[in-house]
Amino acid sequence: MGEHGRVGASPPRARTPCRACRDRARAGVRDGAGRLVATAALAWSAPSAGLIAGVAAHPDAQGRGLGSAACGRVLAETPRRHGCGALMVDAGNTAAIRLYRKPGMSHRPTLAAYVERPFMT
Repeated sequence: MGEHGRVGASPPRARTPCRACRDRARAGVRDGAGRLVATAALAWSAPSAGLIAGVAAHPDAQGRGLGSAACGRVLAETPRRHGCGALMVDAGNTAAIRLYRKPGMSHRPTLAAYVERPFMT
C-alpha cells in the first residue's frame, strides 16, 4: 500500500462475543502511525454467499483506495469459505458502488420494501 497505509489480516485486538465472530474474515488498513483508517468484514453469510459489511474509511483517508483494499482482502477470502461474496448498497450511493467495483464486484439492482413505522404494536 506504500505511503497510504498497509492492509492487515485483522483489525486491532477486540473482544469478540462468540466463536462465530472470531471465524469471520476481517481486514483493516493502518496508516503510518498505526491508526486503523479503513476496515471491512465478512458479516453473516449463507452457505453459498458471504455477506461483506462494515466497509468504512476514516474521512481523512477517503479517496485513496484504502476502503477498496480492505474490501478486496475480505472478498478474496469469501470463495474459500462460501463460494462468492455479496453486499448490499443503496442504488444512489455512487461512491460506494465505485469502491466495490475496484476489487471486482458488479452492481445488480434489486428491489426492497420497508415500513416507515411499525405496523404492529
